[in-house]
Amino acid sequence: MTFDFRSRFAAAATYSDQRFATLVLKADSLAAKLTQAQREELIAGALRCGTDAAQKLRTCFTSALPSEMARLLQLRTVAGQCAPAARTRMVLSSYDPRPATITLNRELMAKAGQWLAEEKLLPPFGLEELAIAHELFHYLESTDAGIFSRQFKICLWRLGPLRSRSTVPATSEIAATACSRILCHLSFNPILLEPVILRLYSPENVEAWFQRLEQAD
Repeated sequence: MTFDFRSRFAAAATYSDQRFATLVLKADSLAAKLTQAQREELIAGALRCGTDAAQKLRTCFTSALPSEMARLLQLRTVAGQCAPAARTRMVLSSYDPRPATITLNRELMAKAGQWLAEEKLLPPFGLEELAIAHELFHYLESTDAGIFSRQFKICLWRLGPLRSRSTVPATSEIAATACSRILCHLSFNPILLEPVILRLYSPENVEAWFQRLEQAD
């Protein structure tokens, strides 16, 4: 049977945010150290954290555009590559707190956006605004030591009274995704942009990506 990207995308668009969060968490190298109760706490807390961040941004700014929010927060926005040029891992944007800068991979946005436009799936504000909204969460996170994504930690090892604790990177990504989806009124989970990007650089791995999503629970 021929792999049908459109039908798999359409089916995945109906999945819950919790399922996508589980997919992100499973890809985290620290996931194996979590108990089931911790996984549930992390996912619920991260989704709530992202929702709270979006509501905070909406309350603070009269403009609905994430780019205008970033400008008022005095965040630099530049174009450039956001990740090593690996065929299996390309990202739309990144945030660097020193100096406070959002980098946008506009070349990748144009390529991914072409298919989304053909399918009439472009976000109301466009891909660039969605990417900026994602990075706005990371900005808020970098300025708030009490935010859930920085407070939720697990024990990596313990030796008598000594122990090492760490945050779980997936927490931050799940929250940022929730924040961007709300700010940009996206009809599907933003993590579904991953296979859209993946099919441009590593199409042989797209079906496996959907299989991982379908098996996430």
